[in-house]
Amino acid sequence: MKLAFPSVVAVSAMLVLAACDSAQEKAKQAAERPSGEGVSAAQIAARATTPQASMTPAEREAFRTQTSALLDQVGADRAEGHVPVEGLGDQVVAMQPLQAHDFTVPMTAGTPYLIFAVCDGDCTVVDLALLDSTGREIKKDTDSGDFPVLDFTPTAAGSYTVRLTMAECKLAPCYAGARVYRKS
Repeated sequence: MKLAFPSVVAVSAMLVLAACDSAQEKAKQAAERPSGEGVSAAQIAARATTPQASMTPAEREAFRTQTSALLDQVGADRAEGHVPVEGLGDQVVAMQPLQAHDFTVPMTAGTPYLIFAVCDGDCTVVDLALLDSTGREIKKDTDSGDFPVLDFTPTAAGSYTVRLTMAECKLAPCYAGARVYRKS
């Protein structure tokens, strides 16, 4: 009596197909996951396809320092007649593709403001947006690559939200920074 055993090729093919089905099912589940968890399907897909760097604390600090130095350089080149908003400080963050970082800026009516953003060498596009107190986008720069800038003079005093979004990142995390200036 001869027993029939599946060939090695057939078994390998079945394992590959099962793995593909499992990956497709996980992607489908991620896409269907409620957005209440704060991560969209597009973010999950972008993160899954972007290589991730393993960094030491010293390397992370070096990227933060580099990003702050870029903010200094851009400010020196573009912020003539302006001073950084007191008490706000730079916003320097490690970000994944399509991740957003929001921070609040108190603004005075009639005072001109400049908001700059920069990102590290692994980032090719960072976007900048300004939202009013209701969350409505009132100004944005999504066309300036890795050095977006917003100029804005509020008609009403209040708290505004600056949104920094990592649009494209070749090796995550990418470091981005923003600084807010007011007319001196």
